[in-house]
Amino acid sequence: MRQMKRMTALLPVFHRSRDVHSYYAVLRKIRLACLSLLLAGSFLLSVFSLATVVAYAAPTYTLSVSNNQPITGREVRVQVIGQGLSDVYATELQATFNTEHLRFVSASSARFGYAVTPVVNGSQIVLAFTKVGPISGETGTVVLAEMVFEATALGSGTVELKKIITVDSAMNTVDFDTNVIASLSVVASNNSGPGNPGNPGGGGPSVSTPEPEGVVKVPKDTGGKVENHGAVVNLPAGAIGSDISVSIKKLSNTSQLKLDPGSKLAGDVYEIIKDVAGPFQKPVTITLPFNTSLLDDEHEVGLYWYNEVTSKWVKLDDIKIDLVKGTISGSVTHFTKFAVLAVDKSASVKPPVLTDIKGHWAEADIQKLVKAGVIDGYQDGTFQPNSTVTRSEFVSIIVRAFHLTATGGTTFSDTGSHWAKDAIGIASASGIVDGYEDGTFGPNDNITREQMAVILARAAQLASANSGLDYKDSGDVSAWAQGPLAALTAKGVLNGYGDGTLKPKAFSTRAEAVVSIIRILDAQ
Repeated sequence: MRQMKRMTALLPVFHRSRDVHSYYAVLRKIRLACLSLLLAGSFLLSVFSLATVVAYAAPTYTLSVSNNQPITGREVRVQVIGQGLSDVYATELQATFNTEHLRFVSASSARFGYAVTPVVNGSQIVLAFTKVGPISGETGTVVLAEMVFEATALGSGTVELKKIITVDSAMNTVDFDTNVIASLSVVASNNSGPGNPGNPGGGGPSVSTPEPEGVVKVPKDTGGKVENHGAVVNLPAGAIGSDISVSIKKLSNTSQLKLDPGSKLAGDVYEIIKDVAGPFQKPVTITLPFNTSLLDDEHEVGLYWYNEVTSKWVKLDDIKIDLVKGTISGSVTHFTKFAVLAVDKSASVKPPVLTDIKGHWAEADIQKLVKAGVIDGYQDGTFQPNSTVTRSEFVSIIVRAFHLTATGGTTFSDTGSHWAKDAIGIASASGIVDGYEDGTFGPNDNITREQMAVILARAAQLASANSGLDYKDSGDVSAWAQGPLAALTAKGVLNGYGDGTLKPKAFSTRAEAVVSIIRILDAQ
């Protein structure tokens, strides 16, 4: 009980503190307290006090399973989803799982800035996550956490969410008994045979199911090739920081995918998916078959990816056509939907000629993002590189640049009818933006350089740095922005000005925003 009270006392300090060194000191204390609890043999990790109970409209919780029939040796992901949440600043989750068929691998949360190391005791798990700093909690429908298990043995297994403790930004706690169960059935891979785990008795036919369609495991160190339905994906070694599973699916219903006037499909639409989040660190090559009869003097054939946010098809880089094989290839740093399009040359849309960037220090980077469909100029043909950027404009650019597609973000009180509400929702669901304490987002507020830095670092999943802000006005940097700004400065993404200042609270210009995005993408 003494340890529980000690940890509860830390949280208000952690929440109120605006000094970055205090944050890390408190985090270290929390870790030490957690370790003490574990060594003491106490399983119930009471990260947050249960003394104060606040009456909210009761939320509901569900479990979402990535595959109800996982194959032995493969991972299965279980998401904890909360609906009707109100200002959830931190949460503790208590769950159980069937140890005969599953092995706990890891747990994470995209919505909370700090995670306590999971406590696993036999079939029981306790997870705890919290936000960092004086910000509001999560509201609405939110994926609170994702647990990863390995399917180890044949048979029926379950994952059960037993209890959730939530803490709001005022440090009030609510305790819920959930008892939500996710059931799954572990099956054998298609190479099972007599005498193996798929047939313990060694006699009679083994239990066998085919591999999921188009799914291939690709090692991070060697890379590899994935093929299905005529589509080919080549991943170089080191393309991403972990082994990944890649699946290729041919879509039968493409009615929701809009085509620009003068363009038509020259083949099937493919959806390519990986099980690890984030862009690739090296370009991967996509190769698709197409109808070669459409390659003539009137049409230009290209390989495109579909931008879900803008509902636009974007051409891949490094296009190569093989007329003998009837294939076309291109390079890209993310997965989504891909197709070969034949575009009428007379209707082909060329990048706009921007009249006010010639000779500008950011000209080349502006042209890159405009060509990629990430940012646009204005109807009068200008780009206005020295104009300020609003929070909604910058978030929309980030969503396009990083190809974010998450759902279930916070609904802010001032974005319901805003033109950028979808992009803001995606960014919120991805855990890269927060609103203000009054529940607003301020979409039309100009974005500051330190706000931009935090969003950039989160989008790029860049760890904060403890030092490196050596500027005349480093003391002006808000505590919550010091770590991200130091990390971005170390990578050369954000630089100071000629007078030795950083100007963290100055409004970013459109040119500065473009260059910072190009630099972080190049750094990845």
